[in-house]
Amino acid sequence: MHFIDSPDICNGKEQIDPGLGEGYYSLKQLKEELLKNINDVKLQCKVTYEKELYNVQDARETGKRVLHEFEQRGTSMQYAVSVVNICLALLLLRILFAAQSYHDLYLTSITYDNLYITTYFKQIDQRRKLKNKYTLLPLKKMERNKYIDVHSFAYKSSQRSKLVTPILKVMLEVVTATTFIMLDRLFFEALDVVRKHASSEMTQQGTRDLEIEVEGNGTVATMIRNLLSSLNTTRYLSTVTNKPCLPQPSAMPTIFFVKIYCGLICSYFYPRREKQRILHLYNDILKKRMKMQKTLRRKALQAVRAHYLSGENLRSLRMRFPRLLGWLTVLPAARMPCLICGETEPRNMTTTSSWRRCNSATCGFAWCGECWSEAGARCLACDPALTRLSDLDSLSDDQPTAY
Repeated sequence: MHFIDSPDICNGKEQIDPGLGEGYYSLKQLKEELLKNINDVKLQCKVTYEKELYNVQDARETGKRVLHEFEQRGTSMQYAVSVVNICLALLLLRILFAAQSYHDLYLTSITYDNLYITTYFKQIDQRRKLKNKYTLLPLKKMERNKYIDVHSFAYKSSQRSKLVTPILKVMLEVVTATTFIMLDRLFFEALDVVRKHASSEMTQQGTRDLEIEVEGNGTVATMIRNLLSSLNTTRYLSTVTNKPCLPQPSAMPTIFFVKIYCGLICSYFYPRREKQRILHLYNDILKKRMKMQKTLRRKALQAVRAHYLSGENLRSLRMRFPRLLGWLTVLPAARMPCLICGETEPRNMTTTSSWRRCNSATCGFAWCGECWSEAGARCLACDPALTRLSDLDSLSDDQPTAY
């Protein structure tokens, strides 16, 4: 009311700032000048052309490509692992079927894989020796190549052909498995080095506070204040580390593989059956020992036929021209084997008194000392009865198939 009743209210000079009219007039003139010269305005602009770069990618694009490549490789590795798991499952089924087949044949066929000289076999032979009966141990040289002593690690020459192929397969598997294990170990060592040297920790003291204030006393302000009150936090910072971001590799656990004889496993579960098999084996060897002379003649006949059917070789050339090609004895393929056991003769026959050579000019076969004594100190290849021996099927002494 005092402002209205003031006597200066109608005085324009007191109520209006000085210079307002001049400013208004200048602004109006500027408007007219701008409208009058609007057609004469010239705009100048400069277009800058940037050179486009090809085959250049930034860090973000590089990261995306690396992640995409890892995803593709991961898919391929998962497929390869699935194939390996399927092969392992099939291999496990094959092992189960082979074990079941061995189990069934062990219980049904008394001659199946029955060629092992066990402790019970030696006990039987010892009891016969105490009773002054005919014994089998020690085995003859020809028998040692056929039967296996479970307590001996001696290598059998008859097992050479059966061991070459499995050894090559095992070596291939060992090389493959060793390669994968070494690659796995190398990858583990690389990740472990990254984990050890890339780990870092920062220790800092501080407080992080978050407080939201909503002013007002109304209903809406109260609702918003209650809604945002849970966001108010106070956190104390002490240590920051990058361990959650580092790889955590784990080494392959140590696995021990133990190979056990199938026959020993079955003998543990079926001891009575094992005794029956050992008794059968002992009696079988005893019967064959009784007809040893007949077996020796059969072996001699087979060796003589194999020698003459083999054709020209280093051995036959050395025997045909002893003076000219006698130096071929340095080669094992040119030396004569024993007519019975097949052992190759030594290089110098004069220094080994146990070996014998037939004195006949048309024979020339060699004998080891043990087989010579078993044959009665005579060459069976020169025996006239050898030519009349034709019934070889009745004397067949083939080895039983080993599992």
